[in-house]
Amino acid sequence: MLRLSAAVMNLIGIASAIVIFVTGNALGSRFFARWDVTSDGLYTLSDPTLQTLDGLRDDIEIVVFLSQSDPLSGSVRYMLDAYRARSSHIVARYVDPDRDPVQFIALQREYGIFEGRTDDGRLASEASIVIARGEKRWYVTTDDIVVFDEEQGQARPRLEAVLTEGIVNVQQREQVQVCFTQGHQELSVSSGGPQGLAEFRRRLEQNNYRVREANLAVAEPAKALAGCDCVAIVGPLAPFEQQSARALREHVEAGGSLLLSVGPLVDESGAINDPGLAPLLGDWGIAFGRNLVFEREESLTMPVGFGGEVFLATPQQHPINRGLLVGPDVRQRVVVQLVQSVRLDGGSDAVALLESSPQSIEVGSFKGLQSGEFLDTPARAEGERVLAAALELPSHRREGNRNAARIVVVGTTSVLWSSAWLEPALLGTRRFAENAISWLAAQPVLVSVPEKAEQPAGLFLTEDSLAQVRSYVLLYIPLSVVLLGAFVVYRRRKESDASTAGGES
Repeated sequence: MLRLSAAVMNLIGIASAIVIFVTGNALGSRFFARWDVTSDGLYTLSDPTLQTLDGLRDDIEIVVFLSQSDPLSGSVRYMLDAYRARSSHIVARYVDPDRDPVQFIALQREYGIFEGRTDDGRLASEASIVIARGEKRWYVTTDDIVVFDEEQGQARPRLEAVLTEGIVNVQQREQVQVCFTQGHQELSVSSGGPQGLAEFRRRLEQNNYRVREANLAVAEPAKALAGCDCVAIVGPLAPFEQQSARALREHVEAGGSLLLSVGPLVDESGAINDPGLAPLLGDWGIAFGRNLVFEREESLTMPVGFGGEVFLATPQQHPINRGLLVGPDVRQRVVVQLVQSVRLDGGSDAVALLESSPQSIEVGSFKGLQSGEFLDTPARAEGERVLAAALELPSHRREGNRNAARIVVVGTTSVLWSSAWLEPALLGTRRFAENAISWLAAQPVLVSVPEKAEQPAGLFLTEDSLAQVRSYVLLYIPLSVVLLGAFVVYRRRKESDASTAGGES
């Protein structure tokens, strides 16, 4: 019988180990599987996400601007691993602002993201994640990834939803063109400052919208609207003439969408004028109230101005208010300033988006505001006022466009001011504006990703749990160490006695 030498046996063992290693890796790459052992399936991808990933044909680059010390960093990595395991078209890049500040700043400039530093000197970015396909970009902030409920001490993860939304949006082949009207002293998209539109325009362009201005004060205003998917009228100070209003109506009837953000038009005497939009909105049962709404509910008013003209409006059930409402509960409100009411006829198909409280009042003129005469308004004049409304017209479609014509009417310009994006406290206002544009452009999620279960937002200890912590720290852990030490000493003595007895024998 042939006996192999030890050297040959070693070689065979090494070769076998190499074959097993290579085969295991090949099988692992071909039949890769991951298991989500979290109690609520936080990293289990939903069917809409799986369908989206299976339909990818182009590479999607996802750049994460989070340091390793960020609490969200681990969750983002685990989730992107699940995305990459499903589709080879997902390419993830991680840039740590603390470890590689040069690359971080370079990529910020490449993607047009503001750069800055936190209070402790670390580099910070307004976007935590950038999703890109070629020249198209989608930006995800920390506020988008998780929604905190400070009152309940809960956090609702939205990471899967925002990642899938971003992937869907950067796959859109055609850019949506948003046209801001000019010719009636409207706000310009280039106007700076907290009450300008520059920040709103920047956000639109970051999210793959094309933005331009359309002058309606011309002989043929309809031609100025050619190619516009969504028309925005923001802050006009002069009434619209019938020709311009008819051109806007033709735009809607052809399947376009329309955003009217119109506050009270005040003349030099303090009277509130008609904005001249009846030819556009009248047949659909919508009209501006030509008034100024004051809020008398103290918990909703802001401590600025005359008192009550800056307040928190309550969102109503509608897709635009997604994230502001959770079921019937209001999680975030919208700050409005110098707002007029929006009147809806009984037969109108429009639905309310924002409302004031039942204690609000309205005044028909700016006269007497300085003297506070409006405060003498009797209580019988109090009541809820509609401050914004939405209308969908499925019967009006542009040829070749599967989306219905949509209209959003808001009685103030303040919801689009740059301050909504510059001041963190105005998160609800920012979300309302972004969701309104997305709904008008039919751009939000073509797939509906189910929301994950709420998780504790922090460490909350009851008296019982504190007692358990004390027991573990003061009793169980020290006792375990003592017992383990006693066992080690016992074993060593036993081994020493055994070796001594063996030596004597």
